[in-house]
Amino acid sequence: MATTIKDKDKTKLDLESLRAEILLKSNIKLTMEELQDYLISFAIDNKESFFDYVMKKFKRKNYEKMKEAIKDWGIDTSNIDVDSVIYDNP
Repeated sequence: MATTIKDKDKTKLDLESLRAEILLKSNIKLTMEELQDYLISFAIDNKESFFDYVMKKFKRKNYEKMKEAIKDWGIDTSNIDVDSVIYDNP
């Protein structure tokens, strides 16, 4: 049973580039399906490293989203002002 996976344009280009590099270095011509099978097998065989990689990318992506949400309201505050609001110390 075949499943269709929709890749982003950049991902497709990266896969094509990797496939071309494999062909140049080893003279092995892979189909896109074979390349994806090898990549998935590699990820499964190296789960710990793969999980570390995913977590690093995930954290970076969330950090970038959080940074985009930060807005300058144009109000100058001091650490004393912030402490008084947070700790309810007028």
